Amino acid sequence: LFTEALTNTGILTNRGYTSYSCVINCDFINSADASVTNNIYNLTVNIFGDIQNFGTWDNYRVNLAGSDHAIFCGSSSNFECQYFYGSTARGIIYLNSDVEFINTKIDLEGNNLILQSGNTLTVDGEFLIDGSITGNNATLNLTNNAYIAAITIDDIILIGTCQVGDNNVLFNGNLVVNGVLQNRSYTSYTCTISDGIINNGTIRNNPVNYNLYLYIGGDLDNNGIWSNNRVYLDGSVDPHISCADGSIFAISYFYGSGSTSSIYFDSDIGFLNSTIDLEGNNLILQIGAQLSVDGGSLYDGTITGNNAVIFLQNNAYLQNLNIHNIELQGICQIKDNNINFY
Repeated sequence: LFTEALTNTGILTNRGYTSYSCVINCDFINSADASVTNNIYNLTVNIFGDIQNFGTWDNYRVNLAGSDHAIFCGSSSNFECQYFYGSTARGIIYLNSDVEFINTKIDLEGNNLILQSGNTLTVDGEFLIDGSITGNNATLNLTNNAYIAAITIDDIILIGTCQVGDNNVLFNGNLVVNGVLQNRSYTSYTCTISDGIINNGTIRNNPVNYNLYLYIGGDLDNNGIWSNNRVYLDGSVDPHISCADGSIFAISYFYGSGSTSSIYFDSDIGFLNSTIDLEGNNLILQIGAQLSVDGGSLYDGTITGNNAVIFLQNNAYLQNLNIHNIELQGICQIKDNNINFY
């Protein structure tokens, strides 16, 4: 048991006869050129205070204990412990610098992890699960097949390859994808985005196997590649959707909310081989804009055209639609007796 303030300037390890644990009931500084490491067997460290790491940290397990903790890493330091657990008291963990975990299983144990604007949390391998993250528009970087699961994340920028590892991943606030967002390859997973999303990177199914499904409660701004299996609009707001020049939706299925809400397409929008089911919603196009449907279908709702263009090609068709003030281009195929132009 260590009390008061503890600074390590050498090596903190277990004796090599078996695995041991120690309790640090105070703040802990691991200095440059110092290390927290295993010796043949394993060292577990239970820490009640704040952590500053400027050296090497690759022991077996770190358990945070007590309530709140602040963690700071030097620019050339990281955590390479096998396990990192939040406190069972479910407090707050403040990351006050860039922090990198390498091949570490991170279980927040229901704690709230608070990042600082401009900083990056890197998870290089393994996983980050079971808690919440207040992002403050900081960056989350997942690499080397790392994934997230059972977690709620507010106001975050994603880089690297962020893999959704179960059906309990929720993004709130501002979500910006500057890297890759995909499912983990073990099965198909559903991810909920309660507010809007800006995609500057890639949203896709895992290229190895299975699909990513997204439920989205806000606006969609697509400036990159968007090709996952399904997008569901949840109808909590009237979403505004836009695409940058050269960007399209190559998703397999696009669903309206089934409510009385409207969907606004605020720019030229293109779908490639997509089944677009408006679910009874009113799709509102903008003057001078174009909706392109390249393969697939568009059906079941109302389109307020505002003299915009609908362009269909590659055997795309319309079904069960009321369409007002529209210009048709390409080859417009009608599949049923429920198309009403007015």
